[in-house]
Amino acid sequence: MPRKKSESLFPDYVRIRYADMDVLGALTQRAIGPNRSLTEFAEVCGLSPSTISRVVNGKFTKYISDGVIAAIAKNADPDSGVTLKDLLAANGMLPMSMVTSGKATVLDESIPYKKPKADPEPPGFCLTKRSGSTVYFDTSKIAQAIEKAFKATDYQIFPETSRAILQSVLLDKGYSIEVMKEYDIVNLPQFRYLTPFTFRTNAVEEDGLVLWAFDVHDGNRYSLYQKLSWIFGTAYLDSPTENGLKVSLVTDNQEEFYEAKGKFGNIVIKDCISVILIDTTLRTVIEEFQLKREGVSPHPSIFEKEVG
Repeated sequence: MPRKKSESLFPDYVRIRYADMDVLGALTQRAIGPNRSLTEFAEVCGLSPSTISRVVNGKFTKYISDGVIAAIAKNADPDSGVTLKDLLAANGMLPMSMVTSGKATVLDESIPYKKPKADPEPPGFCLTKRSGSTVYFDTSKIAQAIEKAFKATDYQIFPETSRAILQSVLLDKGYSIEVMKEYDIVNLPQFRYLTPFTFRTNAVEEDGLVLWAFDVHDGNRYSLYQKLSWIFGTAYLDSPTENGLKVSLVTDNQEEFYEAKGKFGNIVIKDCISVILIDTTLRTVIEEFQLKREGVSPHPSIFEKEVG
């Protein structure tokens, strides 16, 4: 008797490509966390250690079953930053809406599977327009790039989460982005100020700029007020705006965001500086507070503008 085909656990998602096993392995290793062994993680997932081992080491072929993906997502270390959406994307699945909107096509599994060749390391990680106003990106490549940066920054989760959220929101709004690594917003012989990531983007054209640098506030060592004051001080050493830069401080702390908005709401500065409040659970931008600039008429944040 033929075996009944199992139903998808994610009916709102469709498969548009085969899985990127390297990325799935990296995400799963991160989901295990620093305080559990592979065997312990497999036990809480209700899976065999050999299954988790095969995922971590990229031993599956086309993709991983929905049940395994769901179990990894459900039991991921809360501090890992690994989400079901990330795992599904790495497993080759994106929301049905991307297909109905014409931004992706369903994978034709009748075509014989060929193991993909490893891509050479790109000199830079760029997200570009496909045609017209439709912006697309390879989610598996984003996940892979984030994982590399994640390791390079000693497993500091918040900067990479912030970058992924901002990339996604800006791309959805139709802006083109080139993602850069650490960037010196101040580079003087006696002082340097590096931001964890910077975009070359047309999202800052309205301000007459070409680059958008982001620092992050994770609340571990400094208050948001201290970090923002630091940005003000360094800006007057070497004006970012004069060098074509907008600088934003990213936070997920609503209390500190609105406190800073109240304290700095009436001051006027010469540079283009803002504070961005994000929601890491919903993976979206809640609000951008733009400080007033000398001689420049204020305009709504691009995050307030409708998509398209």
